[in-house]
Amino acid sequence: MRYCIKNKDGDVLEDIISLPPINYLHGSTSIHKNLQAEVSGMSPGESRHISWKASELSELQHDIDIYVIIDSVREATLEELQQGNQALAAANIFCGDDCSCHTSL
Repeated sequence: MRYCIKNKDGDVLEDIISLPPINYLHGSTSIHKNLQAEVSGMSPGESRHISWKASELSELQHDIDIYVIIDSVREATLEELQQGNQALAAANIFCGDDCSCHTSL
């Protein structure tokens, strides 16, 4: 998954559209639960614009717009389902405190 987050004025807050996609385990806490709900069921190559108002999510200080691109989807292995993010680390995928996960090269 790749994304670009902008505030209500159109200022870019975070943009990884031109970077390698992040990997995450759907259903884990590696990305925000509301974002998981929005991308659930999307297929590779699909994109979506998502808008949230600060009044809808207590974590937000300002309204935001997110443009999301799904690059690939695969079924989680039993090990990943059982171990969550520990399995990602074992597969050389490193998730930072900011919930962004990148495959090491």
